[in-house]
Amino acid sequence: MDELVCFQEAQTLPLFLIIPKTKPAFTPMTVKPPFNLVSQAHPSQLASGTQSVSSGSGSSMPTSSTMTRAAFEKLKTQALIDYLIAEGVELDDKEKGIFREQKIDGEALIEATKEDLIGFGIPGGLVLKILKRVPKE
Repeated sequence: MDELVCFQEAQTLPLFLIIPKTKPAFTPMTVKPPFNLVSQAHPSQLASGTQSVSSGSGSSMPTSSTMTRAAFEKLKTQALIDYLIAEGVELDDKEKGIFREQKIDGEALIEATKEDLIGFGIPGGLVLKILKRVPKE
């Protein structure tokens, strides 16, 4: 099993370093909390449902300002949930359940209105945060 080491510096967030027990074929990666390893997967992998972790090369999932509308539209429900969480939208189990129950994926979210999402049971403030993460073009 790999070892997770936490370094605490004065007046900063802790840094975590994942150190493999075996000789790594890659450079160990450093992540800052909140760390969501799924958020580092490439969007095409998330759209297909496969998830992988970056090898520390600095690449991460595109943000709302860099993800294309076409790539966003291809996100499956779980990948969309992971994307929104990586973007800082706090979804609890109830809201994640709504996305799954209503089968809201990238294509559906692009077409959804504020009223649609509120009608599904998602709180209005959260709806605004979610819609803000949908790429415009």
